[in-house]
Amino acid sequence: MRRRALIASITFLFTPLFGVAGENPKNKMLVNATYVRVVGFTGDEYDMRTNPDDRAAIAAVEQALKKWGRYKLVYMNENADLIFEVRAGRVLAATGGVGVGNGPFPSGDSRVGLPRNVPIGVGQTVGVETGPSDDMLRIYDARGVGGMVVWSKSGPSGLRGRDPALLVELRKDIEKIEKDEQKKQEKKKTP
Repeated sequence: MRRRALIASITFLFTPLFGVAGENPKNKMLVNATYVRVVGFTGDEYDMRTNPDDRAAIAAVEQALKKWGRYKLVYMNENADLIFEVRAGRVLAATGGVGVGNGPFPSGDSRVGLPRNVPIGVGQTVGVETGPSDDMLRIYDARGVGGMVVWSKSGPSGLRGRDPALLVELRKDIEKIEKDEQKKQEKKKTP
């Protein structure tokens, strides 16, 4: 008897944290979120490491989100409820660049405003990336620890055009979630 009472009380206490049976907390996040940030696989659109195809995908998704009007765009992770991560499909990509830095100056050199003993140099950067050929859209919980994946899909040319196909799929999924929730509410009301 004590065991049953203990199990019942634990269930009662933790049900609000994990939701009642049949409810998916990921669906709730998608439906209830207001603020979203769109980033590429390697960074945001202003990060020099971001692939140009990913930059184009970021812009396409941002434009489609503005048109849809469901979410508001933000530009810092800490202000977002969800983070939309995009990756334009490419099997292989190579990058290169040059980096320049300030550096240590000879003793006695007094360049105004620049710190002493900071490395100076010019260096080359080279990188290679491999991945799937399909475009990918992943949505993460920006508020949780570890960035749980809330929604993820991929497809050929899914992030291109005025109305990216992956965002259309997201819209359909959210409409289905809302319709299912509405049916549940109506079921509860009818005796």
